[in-house]
Amino acid sequence: MSTNSSGNEGFRKRHRKSLTLLLTAIGVLIALLLIYIIGIEEVVKAFTTYSVRQLVVFIVLYIFSWVLRGLKFYLILRASDIRIGVLRSIGLAILGGFANIFGMFQIGDVTRVIAVKFQANKDFGVATSPILTDMLSGTYGLITLVLVFILLFSPDKASSWTRLCILFIILLAIATIGVLKYGRQIGDFLSSKKPNRALMFLANIVYTMRVALNSKLFYASIVISIISWLIEGVSFSTLIPMIDWHNAVIAEALGNMVKIVPVTPGGIGTFEGVVALYLSKFGIEISEAFSYALSYHIMTKVILAVIGAPLASILIPKASDE
Repeated sequence: MSTNSSGNEGFRKRHRKSLTLLLTAIGVLIALLLIYIIGIEEVVKAFTTYSVRQLVVFIVLYIFSWVLRGLKFYLILRASDIRIGVLRSIGLAILGGFANIFGMFQIGDVTRVIAVKFQANKDFGVATSPILTDMLSGTYGLITLVLVFILLFSPDKASSWTRLCILFIILLAIATIGVLKYGRQIGDFLSSKKPNRALMFLANIVYTMRVALNSKLFYASIVISIISWLIEGVSFSTLIPMIDWHNAVIAEALGNMVKIVPVTPGGIGTFEGVVALYLSKFGIEISEAFSYALSYHIMTKVILAVIGAPLASILIPKASDE
């Protein structure tokens, strides 16, 4: 029995590794294909236009946006009654971004679940809940930022993007109210069934999310989320000074909205496409906007890789440590 179990575990680990490598390869190929389509000279031109000062300001702002995301995650963990320190929470947030570099199916969030489980010594149901709550908080922040900036700065305030943002916020509000009002009943119903690990897993998620959503810390995390997305957008705007900063913030946030439901590995291609389409309304060629968005996207992944790789070895235990 134990031999069969260990064999299955080994198969799952190999399967996860193979899937991650496959998705990474697909992401790299898509990036190379995009560079080929828009022309290597366009991408090189985008990189060569950046001054040292621009790059330094961009890197500092981008890293700061992730530090804020880590603080947001810390508040979510506190609201979920999970005790992990501020620095480790920041590390876990960056680790999730690192794992999502070329991943689909929210690989970064799965990685954070595993890390939280071992850091806090909780079961997977309890460890999953703050990740889902953090995703909810982050989505609230991103969509609120887009909606507010479109209403304040966009020449087309009644665009399809405005309607989409309002629809998203309504759906998020329904989900939040549903867990707040009926979370206990749902959790009790799931846990009252005959012993079943999957149902207990879901019940623990619902119970922990209900605790978090009843905490003022969750709503404070949404405010921090808005600020972190804003700073990330401003970091992008420093690379394209020919575009008004608020339009660059909107474009970058819209690109991130598309990444909420990953269509391509790491959002490669879809992110750049949305950013380029939006920026093209402000007197910049689509190919040029695409090259700036792609160079920005590549640099963000390099930053996350440089910081995230050592964090992975620190925050995720080796098999011998489990």
